[in-house]
Amino acid sequence: MAPGDAVSHLARLPNHTRILELGCGGGSLLKGLRQAGWQGHYCRVDISEAAIRGASEIEKGTNSSRIVSDIESFDSNLRWDAIALIEAIYYVKIDQVAEVLNRAMGMLNPGGYLLLRIHDFSKHHKYVDAIQGLGSRVEHTGALLVIFPPQKGPLATAAN
Repeated sequence: MAPGDAVSHLARLPNHTRILELGCGGGSLLKGLRQAGWQGHYCRVDISEAAIRGASEIEKGTNSSRIVSDIESFDSNLRWDAIALIEAIYYVKIDQVAEVLNRAMGMLNPGGYLLLRIHDFSKHHKYVDAIQGLGSRVEHTGALLVIFPPQKGPLATAAN
């Protein structure tokens, strides 16, 4: 089952918006969004072909697509209104967080944002610290982090 806070947040987006989920697993977020009535374009990305294939029933007749890829190397020429990493950022090695989030920011439409869900901030404090140190505006509500791209230039990296 998808976390209700993430579903509630994203389901408020208009139906013409596009959502990309990195590290989608079995597709519970897509299922939750469709049950909530959101009908925009949704693309699921996961390293596990079995997870992608197993959730294909959710996609029948819907405005969605799926890609088998790891989070670290995924890139897209398409632009998205929201990119979600729901309980998935910790699958990225800590030293690659800046690179992955920079790449994701480059895939956003103007006004778009990243939505990260981290269930235990104390357990994953290194990720929270890395995200907050990137120089982007971060809003924190419960387990959700909403990250807005900087107005100019890429996010900071460890080398900056």
